[in-house]
Amino acid sequence: MLAPTPLTSLASLQLPVHRQALYIGEGDDALFGWFHNADGVPVRDCVAVICPPIGHEYVHSHRSDPHWAATQARAGVPALPSDYHGTGDSPGTDFDPGRVARWLADVRHAIGEARSRSGRARVCPVAIRLGATRAALASAEGAVDQLVLWGPAVSGRRYVREMQAIAQASELAGRGGDAGWVEPAGFVLSAETQEQLKAMSLLKVLPQVRDAVLLVSRDDVPDEEGLQAHLASLGREVDTLRGSGFAGMMAEPHHTVVPQDTLDGIAGWLVARSSVGEPMAVTLPAREELRFDFPAEGGHPVRLVETPARFGEHGTLFGIHTRPDGPATTRPTVVLFSSGATHRIGPSRLYTTLARHLAAHGYPTLRCDLEGIGDSVAREPGALEAHPYPPTAVRDAGAVLRHVSEHHGPGELVLAGLCSGAYTAFQAALDQPGRPIAEVLLINPLIFSYDGGELPDVQSFRIAESSKGAMRKIESWKKLLRGQIRVRYLLGMGLRHVGTVAASHGRTLAERITMRAATLLSRQLDQLFQQRRHIAMFLASGEAGWNILHAGARRTAGKGVRSGHLKLLRIDDADHTFSSEPSRAQLVGRILEHLNARFRG
Repeated sequence: MLAPTPLTSLASLQLPVHRQALYIGEGDDALFGWFHNADGVPVRDCVAVICPPIGHEYVHSHRSDPHWAATQARAGVPALPSDYHGTGDSPGTDFDPGRVARWLADVRHAIGEARSRSGRARVCPVAIRLGATRAALASAEGAVDQLVLWGPAVSGRRYVREMQAIAQASELAGRGGDAGWVEPAGFVLSAETQEQLKAMSLLKVLPQVRDAVLLVSRDDVPDEEGLQAHLASLGREVDTLRGSGFAGMMAEPHHTVVPQDTLDGIAGWLVARSSVGEPMAVTLPAREELRFDFPAEGGHPVRLVETPARFGEHGTLFGIHTRPDGPATTRPTVVLFSSGATHRIGPSRLYTTLARHLAAHGYPTLRCDLEGIGDSVAREPGALEAHPYPPTAVRDAGAVLRHVSEHHGPGELVLAGLCSGAYTAFQAALDQPGRPIAEVLLINPLIFSYDGGELPDVQSFRIAESSKGAMRKIESWKKLLRGQIRVRYLLGMGLRHVGTVAASHGRTLAERITMRAATLLSRQLDQLFQQRRHIAMFLASGEAGWNILHAGARRTAGKGVRSGHLKLLRIDDADHTFSSEPSRAQLVGRILEHLNARFRG
């Protein structure tokens, strides 16, 4: 058994890595992926295919994917991570039939693409969680040379039980009723998909691996038992690596930590299992435009076109542009800015779904990653990553808007975003007075200005807003009587909120007396209204964005409502990130209804 030797941290070498966004295949069955290759390194004779997990594990671990692929490339092994059907930037939805069979086909397609694009005949799927399960199953139908499995779901039945438990823990998680679907952490598993997953077991599969398998352990929970013994019983050579950093990799997106030591260990194993070869000249062009059918209202398919977009001074910012196929539309282009540290698909893939619905209704849409988020890689070594309010946000937004103007025409713009994306949209509208920005859509905003220091304290507003609904629920009073509510903490927050509101009324009185804006937010709102830029706020249940806006600019906000420049739209039974399917559908519908009323024709 080979003991993997981690390479010198490949991340520290900072060798240039070429990243090519591309589509694998065509039409509704295509996959979105990134091909990574590096210069100045010994060329190995194999290529890695990175197979990510699905659902919330895909979103949380996505920050590590570019680092993982770059680590492999710097070791001389080109790498191709890709999104499976119905995930990330690929076509499809959670409700499509035959998802598991499609996912296995996706792995095989990615393997074929990696071989063709790299010129290597030898291939190694490098996979995690359910991606590892799929890679092992796919290898039973087509032999691979090596196979790396990190924390695989050995039993599909056990995996489904875990996802069902996560879904049941959420108060707002969608329930499929008679349809039987569940929604763990904002991603739907249909009844059919659950049954297909339950039938999967790596203890019954016969993977065809020419060389060896590397099993990488998790460091947060014990690995499922039996897989190593099963593979050994089949005569497969099995190596093991004690992985570290799994829990950090799977944390909430703004708390994730890239498990570089484990990535180096995997790369070191693959280097030891491969040979140095001759440089291979491959001129296979990358497919950078995709046409596919999207089921819009009533399930009627609408033909859409998606293209990767690079922008910024050095071309390091990235996004996906979605438009209807056919003649150019007269409706405005919608720009969606990163929400938190989640990449351009948005929480629970909300941005992907919203962008495609908007495009199907004639609104071209660009969903983009700010620097240090998703695939907008940080320009400088050690630069800030995964920060929901990056210091470059407004600058990056300006680069995005210049790109839209230069490549998609000078038409009207709608800036939009959820949470920190709402902050970016608001500030970008202020920063770009010369742009034809007609509308700003603020979805669950929490702050409107940020100086790069400590984030403003909005907790008292959120508690005050959520308490209104909680006081009407008998269960809340039962928790109070059982001592399950932190009364002293809530009282302290309540007093802080009362003081904030009182100060707000004082500023409003001062504005009325002096006829001048007393706060920065008042002046900013007034600036937007004078430029005839409308603001629509979409707030979920218990969200405090409207109250925060009023506390900072009560008089100016009131003027905006009366003039029609400011509008509030409520989304019932939703949480901050719209983690239930019904709430996401409601939000998409309300946004379309609002835009269609604003931009007729």
